[in-house]
Order: sequence, then structure tokens, then C-alpha cells
Amino acid sequence: MEIKKYKPSDEIEILKLISLAFGQNMSKEFWEWRYLNNPSLEKPLINLMWDKDKLVGHYAVSPVTLNVNNEKVLTALSMTTMTHPDYGGRGIFTDLAKNLYHDIYSNDNVQAVWGFPNSNSHYGFLSKLDWKDIGIVHFLRLYIDDISKIEKVKYKVSYDFSAQHAAKIKENNKGEISVHKDANYLNWRYRDHPDNEYQIIELTNHDNLEFVVIKIIDSFDSPGAKEVDILEHGYDANPEVLFLPYLNLNPPFLIGNVNTGLPATIS
Repeated sequence: MEIKKYKPSDEIEILKLISLAFGQNMSKEFWEWRYLNNPSLEKPLINLMWDKDKLVGHYAVSPVTLNVNNEKVLTALSMTTMTHPDYGGRGIFTDLAKNLYHDIYSNDNVQAVWGFPNSNSHYGFLSKLDWKDIGIVHFLRLYIDDISKIEKVKYKVSYDFSAQHAAKIKENNKGEISVHKDANYLNWRYRDHPDNEYQIIELTNHDNLEFVVIKIIDSFDSPGAKEVDILEHGYDANPEVLFLPYLNLNPPFLIGNVNTGLPATIS
């Protein structure tokens, strides 16, 4: 078996392996969006394990520029790890990852790799790749009984991010480490996503730009209902901006819950 870097047209076999390993398909459009069109580094960071002409292993990371104490640092988000079902237990993932980490540090100046491994890969990242657990992502949830108590506000929907949106998101992020989200990144991440639709919901009854970025999904808990995920926010002193998207939705939806992984900065 041999480790090789991605080359054009390898995505044909990569997409086949995704179907085989996970039992579901990934669209070519999504793959290209994630791995070929990334604004942080327009170069696929993908290692492949080949057994002659048979693709048997895959590990990829996605470039992400972070702000670290006001300095831009190139890092990578750990992405798809997969092994052909007939080749399990041979250490393929570990070999691919170690080789890729060394390569992207030496050749691309990638300073760190981070991510959110699932239960199947978490132990391997810690025990074999020297990853460290640094925290647990907590989610906030607003239930339907609470939504009805919030006063309605006027808003508009848009889809394109401007430098003003990016500045407001940065202004509201008080952490020492954060993703560098300029307008180019935000439009790639949300507007250009090939599978999901994200909406920028802006208040229209305030002088300053205040908004949230949302995605409406089918509810996991209530059949026939919807849930609203809040992905980004930019607001000054009006916390109702966090709750406005699901109050006047047109057409109206039956909203079950509202979810966000954002810090709880309001009382």
C-alpha cells in the first residue's frame, strides 16, 4: 500500500469510497466547495492510501485561518476520515494523518489541526495522534413555550455578506482565538454552500446593523415542525435580534426549538 497526495480526478474514487464507507453519498458540488474552493488556501489537503489502483483509505483537512491574539494563523479543520471496509485494523488512518500533518506543517505553514471527532475516532486522535481535549461545545436551546413570549420585531432577509457584517461579527467575538471571518470567508461558508440555505436576518427598526445568520431544519423532536439553528450574530444592545427569525417567518412554520452554539451573553 502507498500514501499519495490528492491529484485532480481522484475525487471520483473518493466519492465512491464515501458511499462505501458511510452508506451515503456526497455530491461532487459539495466536495468541490469544501476542498477546492476554500478561501483560506486554494489547495486540497488530502492524503490517500492506495492498494495498487484501489483507494482504501482517506484523510482530509480543510484550511481555516484563525485570529490568535489579533494575529492571523493558518490552521486546518479535521474532516473526513475513512477506510475501506476490507482494510480495517491496519493503522491506515494513523499513517495517513501523521504523514499529512508533517506535510502541511512543512510545506503550507499550517500551525495546528483541530476538530470535533465523533465517538468512533475520538480515542484514536488522542491516543495515536497526540490530540488534546480542550473543551466541550455547549448548545443553547429555546423551547416553543418561550418563543411565544417574545415581542415581534421588523426584519429583512439577505444572503450576501459585506465587510460591515464581518466587522460586526468580529466586534461581538471577545475570545482570544476565533475563526477569521472576513466577507470572503462568510460568503463562501454560507452563501455559496451547495446543499444548505442560510439566511441573514437583519433588524430594520434600529440605526445600526444588527443581525443573525440562521438555517431552518426539520425538527429532530417534533415531526412536522421546524427548528432554527443560529450560526452567527452581530448585535449591539438589543438581544431580541437573537430571537427574531422565527416570529414572523413567511410562509409561517411550526417552530419547535431554536438552537445555537454561541456563548450565552444575554440574561
